[in-house]
Amino acid sequence: MNNNEKNVIVNSDTTKLYFLEGSPQRVHEFNFGTAGNITTVTIFQTASLVTPTTAESIIANPTGSKFFSFAGPTMYEYDLSTNFDISTI
Repeated sequence: MNNNEKNVIVNSDTTKLYFLEGSPQRVHEFNFGTAGNITTVTIFQTASLVTPTTAESIIANPTGSKFFSFAGPTMYEYDLSTNFDISTI
């Protein structure tokens, strides 16, 4: 982590946390050892995003089958073949 983090999202059952790192464009996925307990979070994996400009934020749809990043007025869509698993972007 390099103090260039943009935003944080948590999945609906509070078992996973994600944050966007702005430069380089990466999403980090963390697992909660105990759902919703931030003291039990451990890093799980990192995925790179392919965008022509630096994204400012990310969101996920409710099922976790899609992530969206936003760079200015432009939205980029990423399909996940396994819900909430960023290695499948």
